[in-house]
Amino acid sequence: CSVPDKLDRKPCKILWDVPWEELLALELAKVGYAKPTHLILHLRNFRRSQNFVRVVKCNVNDEEVASDSEATRICFTVRKTWKAYLSRMRSLRLK
Repeated sequence: CSVPDKLDRKPCKILWDVPWEELLALELAKVGYAKPTHLILHLRNFRRSQNFVRVVKCNVNDEEVASDSEATRICFTVRKTWKAYLSRMRSLRLK
């Protein structure tokens, strides 16, 4: 972390997981800022009593005017890994 004020922040907690095969789509959302602040993971299978999305609330840094937001960077990484997983699964099915 390059900003000393943010070193005191507690790490986030992950209260859920999403298997790659359950992921349907990724969506970036803006909440009160010009850049995306949330990453929404849409689930493929869910029950009526369950949420059909998982939401990742990201940090917002006003100094990141020229660079991508944290939500955008996380989305890019998740999408890249998810596509690699899907590619491997397709190649395994073809064999």
